[in-house]
Amino acid sequence: MKEIVLILGGCRSGKSRYALELASQVADKNNIFIATLVPGDDEMKARVQRHQKERDLHCKTFEAPIRLPEAVYDHG
Repeated sequence: MKEIVLILGGCRSGKSRYALELASQVADKNNIFIATLVPGDDEMKARVQRHQKERDLHCKTFEAPIRLPEAVYDHG
């Protein structure tokens, strides 16, 4: 049975790090990461790129800044 984990929190609260820790512990490594942030400045764009590289090790990533329920349905 699939498990869906929703991680919520503010900007720079450790959400991505926590999600990657969870993903690294899953045996089948068939993880999906749905990213919702729309970067508004160069600093955020750089952080998004860094996070994308980190996720590549553990997850397939989909961008869904809006309509999160549809993204979960389509990819989860």
